[in-house]
Amino acid sequence: MKIWILKEGEPLPCDENPRLMRVGILAEYLARRGHQVVWWSTTFIHGAKTYRCQEQRELDIRENETLILLHSRVAYKKNTSLNRIRYNRILAQEFARNCEKYERPDLILCSYPTVEFAEKAISYGRKNHVPVILDVRDYWPDIFTRVFPAKLDWLVKIGILPMALQAKHAFRRANAITGVVPSALRWGLEKAGREQNLFDRTIYIGYKPDIWQDEEERRAVLMRWQNCGITPDTWNICFFGTMSSSSLDIDTCIEAVTELSNQYPDIRLVLCGDGDALKRYKKIANGNKCIVFPGWVGKTQIQSILEISKAGIYPYRNLWDFKNSYSNKIIGYMAEGLPVLSSLEGFSEQYIEKYDIGINYKEGDVSSCREAIETLYCDEKDRQNKGHNSYQRFKTDFDAEVVNRQFESLMEEILRSH
Repeated sequence: MKIWILKEGEPLPCDENPRLMRVGILAEYLARRGHQVVWWSTTFIHGAKTYRCQEQRELDIRENETLILLHSRVAYKKNTSLNRIRYNRILAQEFARNCEKYERPDLILCSYPTVEFAEKAISYGRKNHVPVILDVRDYWPDIFTRVFPAKLDWLVKIGILPMALQAKHAFRRANAITGVVPSALRWGLEKAGREQNLFDRTIYIGYKPDIWQDEEERRAVLMRWQNCGITPDTWNICFFGTMSSSSLDIDTCIEAVTELSNQYPDIRLVLCGDGDALKRYKKIANGNKCIVFPGWVGKTQIQSILEISKAGIYPYRNLWDFKNSYSNKIIGYMAEGLPVLSSLEGFSEQYIEKYDIGINYKEGDVSSCREAIETLYCDEKDRQNKGHNSYQRFKTDFDAEVVNRQFESLMEEILRSH
């Protein structure tokens, strides 16, 4: 098959030591399987808010995989901003301006968002008789309302109306809709205004665990953790993410571990990441050696701390889009056989309880969080059982090979029908 994939914002194989995500892993798999893949992405690095380069580029990544970096002269510093919207529009326009220069694909897989990429992908598909799959990853523009006070909902809804209509138009004309969780698929179908068809389905986020290539490097990274007071003998709870008080409830975790630290001094809450709330979280921790802030960490550091952790924590606020998602972070914990400590209601809570892969606690409730941690700490057999269940569910639902085969099978089914 000749496949185009549209997705900006993920790490790219041309980046230095990248940790590939859903599309990167899928593109690599499809190319390895002999399909010809063109991945349309961007010169802009979403996480670092810098450019990879200042002009459009085409890169041959490996046999059968080509990466096209579209360039937007407008960048953004904040994820929620007018410049972000302008950036998205320019990027989609660049795709529309350049796509006719390339050989027509058999099928297009477009990650959603962005709204603009989806619209241009659908337009190209209709014009050239190419089926398009929209893969729902996030709930744009509906989630924009949560950035503003509830009393302004009506005004925000007026402001996002053009984008909302644009989204509905794209979903109505898509040949198939996929979602990373069942609620994401339902949301896409609601936008499309139709019932689920033969090709619409939930395809979970795939994850590919890292494997150490260099034992000497592994020992060196573990030594750096030891310098932070973190060893295989301490009872480590890990987290990775942008330190944002609007999306995270880390205050509760810090206070829970602070209460536990006198009785269990070997506990370590390892909060990896940077962001506007980092100073505030450090102030709450007040120098407690049981709470460690390593800052931003790379792939090898993530790999090593997962290896020596007892649990992974998922301290997100119960915003409706978070409740209807299942993050790479949880899947990363599962891939290493770690039980999950989660504050989220909705899909995450249901999945964790159904398969007994961790413990749910209440957001903002220090005693609930403390009890969840203490339960795992004091019952090693139960912790190991939950970790075993966690790994088994990873292999069943989230292993990259499983997920990628599902995408490949769906593409083949669509093309046979088309």
